Amino acid sequence: MLMLKRYLTIIIKVVQYSIARKKMFTTMSSTLLLRGFVVLGVMLMHTTWYFNSAQQRSWITISEMLLDIISLFAVPLVMFVSGYVFTSHNRHADYYKLSFFRKMFFSVLSPYLLFSLIYIAGFCFFNDFAYTPREIAYQLITGSSAVHMAFFRALFGFYAIYPLLMHYFNRCRLQHKLDRFIIQVILLQILWKCCNNLGLTNPYAVALLDITTFLRYLAYFSFGLLACIYQKKLLRWIDQHHTLLNIGFLLNLPLIAVCWYFKYYAHSLRILEFVCFPLNLFLYTIIITMLFDYVHTLKSQDSFSKRFMIYLGNYSFGIFLIHVVYMYVGDKVLTLLGLSPQRGLFYPLLFLIMLGLSLLTMELLARVSWGHYFIGHVEHISLNKKA
Repeated sequence: MLMLKRYLTIIIKVVQYSIARKKMFTTMSSTLLLRGFVVLGVMLMHTTWYFNSAQQRSWITISEMLLDIISLFAVPLVMFVSGYVFTSHNRHADYYKLSFFRKMFFSVLSPYLLFSLIYIAGFCFFNDFAYTPREIAYQLITGSSAVHMAFFRALFGFYAIYPLLMHYFNRCRLQHKLDRFIIQVILLQILWKCCNNLGLTNPYAVALLDITTFLRYLAYFSFGLLACIYQKKLLRWIDQHHTLLNIGFLLNLPLIAVCWYFKYYAHSLRILEFVCFPLNLFLYTIIITMLFDYVHTLKSQDSFSKRFMIYLGNYSFGIFLIHVVYMYVGDKVLTLLGLSPQRGLFYPLLFLIMLGLSLLTMELLARVSWGHYFIGHVEHISLNKKA
């Protein structure tokens, strides 16, 4: 009888372990797929970035402007995924604990510092310029060593406020006031964007905006939190409202395009820039929602598309850090070949150069013992292996 009891206990533990493993793999698969789309979105965003340097109106630059508007979903998606991953690993971290901060900060601190120093050294070398130690320290603290490194300022801000945000979310949920939570994070994000674009010169106001950079993405991060906790409900809602989401996308895009036209070409009606803030939030939330649904459809398939997106997602952190190096390399190479942003071929070639060289670098760094200091810990994923 005792042996039978032990045998049943072992079986139950094995089943529980298998269920936990399956759940963990499902969550990891969803996260890697989302991160794969982050890579493509960031690459597209920095490719179409060059439309503003074309300096003339043409169907190519106007088309690239529309693509640029759409591709800017990449940064909101990064924040959405961060909120989703934070919550999946720290669902009950609604109080401050040293181990939480140690785990979070040190997981990204080494790659951040190393790449920041690389960008600082590169700028000094190519511009025959020298920073003082104080200026280097400032750039490391503020994430201003390169255009995309400011993302970490917001990320570290979310590390700092996550327990407080989770605590407030749980309180709203228990009081059945989730609508209040959603409205408040949306209004806080829009308010920060408006204040940031007022051109404030007061040093205290500027410092306050710098410290609270994370508020720029608060709604997207919170939507990731909500998506993790209410995943099944969200997917059901999306299935029932596909038409509404498509209509919202098609109506919003031309409105934002008008705002951008006056900002970048007509250089007038600056008030439209403020009108854009809620429109942008609406548009990128729709795109993220549709991608979230597509990821869960793709997850159930056994296709090359799924394996490729997981492959990209596995290297997403390292690619995000290094791709700007290859953006500048690609720009210089294409310029030497006589291709400028006025030429349609410039954009797909720049995209392929960035993606190809970034992936090659990731493969090389993943194969050396010290590579994780630059790109974090990655899995060994093959495109030929079923994910």
